[in-house]
Amino acid sequence: MTLPIPKTDPDLGADSHSFKDETCNGPNVSLVHVRNQYSPGNQQKPESDLYKSSGMPRTDKGGIDVEEMLRRVRAGWSEIPGCPWYLPSTDIPGPGCKSKIGTAKGCGDCAHRWPIMASCRFWVCPQCAPSRVRQMAMGAAIKLEAILTTLIIDEEYRGHRVGRNAAIRRASLSPPSDRRHEMYGIFGHRIMTDLRKEARELAMAKGFLGLCEDFHPWRDTIEKWTFNVDGPHFHMTGPATWLESGGDTELDNGWIFEVNPRWYRRAPEIYEVIAYDLTHVGVVPNKPVINWSGAAHGRNLKLDPRVITRIKAIESGSHAVCPKCDGLNTYTIVPTQEDLERWGIMKPLESTKREDPKGPQHPAIKMAMRGAGASQYHPAPVTKCDDCGHVAIDGGN
Repeated sequence: MTLPIPKTDPDLGADSHSFKDETCNGPNVSLVHVRNQYSPGNQQKPESDLYKSSGMPRTDKGGIDVEEMLRRVRAGWSEIPGCPWYLPSTDIPGPGCKSKIGTAKGCGDCAHRWPIMASCRFWVCPQCAPSRVRQMAMGAAIKLEAILTTLIIDEEYRGHRVGRNAAIRRASLSPPSDRRHEMYGIFGHRIMTDLRKEARELAMAKGFLGLCEDFHPWRDTIEKWTFNVDGPHFHMTGPATWLESGGDTELDNGWIFEVNPRWYRRAPEIYEVIAYDLTHVGVVPNKPVINWSGAAHGRNLKLDPRVITRIKAIESGSHAVCPKCDGLNTYTIVPTQEDLERWGIMKPLESTKREDPKGPQHPAIKMAMRGAGASQYHPAPVTKCDDCGHVAIDGGN
């Protein structure tokens, strides 16, 4: 099977693509789309007017500044006794977190280099939460784009016609006012789980074909990421061809269903809104922060196995998202002496003996393949491709 070539579709607009595979006409042709379209080095990523007006912080390389957003969340939140909910990065670091370097990564788009430290992987850890937000948001964005592409090609999902104008849509669902206070008690997570089932059914009835669901216990009414105002609600993101708004009526059982007017079709813009949601998502230890249903549920996915493998690699952190430009053109590197000094991992040395990088026993090659122990040596720059495993020394081939 030859790889599909994306072609601009006039019916979908200038920023959308359809795919045609001349060999087998199969439906699983979204791999090139999701692998090549989200790289900041290849195209300009759109920004939402909503986030421009709310002051969404940006890095000097153009990516969203997740660290700054979480800092604002942490500064404006305080723990409520007896409440099961936390927000990301609002607790203390886990045991052994950031105690030693595991490996290092570099970005091929913006040339940023950063260490991959030992991680507790807790959402409430202020040191690990930023990477968790980026990795989970990018995995969800690629998954939603691939699902949308597959649904458009199949043109049907369980009796529902999927037209070429389908897109990723967003909506928020607020539960009935007389049931909101129950979520802040000791059994708040169990009550939220029951309400999420009702929210899911309502969202599917309003036009969603699949859902990426997350729960927010608090709201930010002054748009400064303080999130200390009671107002539990669900955010639903998924493919849809139409959505019907509704609010606090008998027909909707008191639920308020608010539809975002924007339409999303590409991973970069989907990534930004999911990352924004995850910076203040409700966190309970040992419970998932994102749930999937409908066409996005694991048992209903009809994606290429290679796409699923790539999504799992991103969510697990083995394929890193650049913290500066949000790109995925990243690769494993062996840090130099200057890198370790800049990161504060090692004190400056007067002189460093550099071994022959082409020697058969050079430890940099072994470290690049193992991805560990880089802080024990001071070798010449060595890079390793995360896709094919190729190792290059000093920019060699």
